[in-house]
Amino acid sequence: MSHDALDTVERGKTTAHLRAALVAHGVLAPRAEQTAALDRATERALTRLPDSEDRAHVRAFAAWQLRHHLLRRERRGQTTRSSGRFAGQRMRAAVELVIWTPSHGLTLKTLGQHEFERWRSERSSATLRIAPFIGWATRGGLMAPLALPLAQPRRHTSQLPHEERIATIRRLLHDDSLDLRDRVAGCLVMIFGQPLTRILAMTTEDVNVTGQRVTIRLGRERLAEASRAAACSGFSPISTA
Repeated sequence: MSHDALDTVERGKTTAHLRAALVAHGVLAPRAEQTAALDRATERALTRLPDSEDRAHVRAFAAWQLRHHLLRRERRGQTTRSSGRFAGQRMRAAVELVIWTPSHGLTLKTLGQHEFERWRSERSSATLRIAPFIGWATRGGLMAPLALPLAQPRRHTSQLPHEERIATIRRLLHDDSLDLRDRVAGCLVMIFGQPLTRILAMTTEDVNVTGQRVTIRLGRERLAEASRAAACSGFSPISTA
């Protein structure tokens, strides 16, 4: 039994559960699963491209940009179940662009803004996911600089009225009938504006207890547990990078 053998009979969640059980019982060694998923997706996607210089560029982008970044985050425990899928989407966007260019008599090196806008109009679903590849290829001198569309923030709900937000924060701080984990996560969202993906990626190393003082790391900074009075006083939420 090996990871490679399981990869050949990939059956989604069924295989994932079996793999996790084998790892937990010591039958298989632990593996960076998100990175392995990206590796498999890359090999499948590259079969769509003929052997060419641009195909080599896509492989290098997947290996040295996407894989390196994903593996570093996975080793730090900063990935979610979707991290490998998102990386794969960025890689496949690069593949779509490299498939399109030769069919229009172009290469990445000769692709200009006008042609890029045409590709965008034909491949709108890949437009935003192509940005990492364009940036990487431009820095490496493989492409001419191109103007990229700005990502528009998605709002799934309207902003809470000020009074309702303050009431929610007070309940999170004082209502002992709520699960403590939900209260802490809720405060991080309501007071500090933290996305749930970042909260889920947090580990015990991000929390430090020294005597009566508790600090938590959000981004690069550590914040003291000192927002209760500010929240109850009605201050605006704090957002950290």
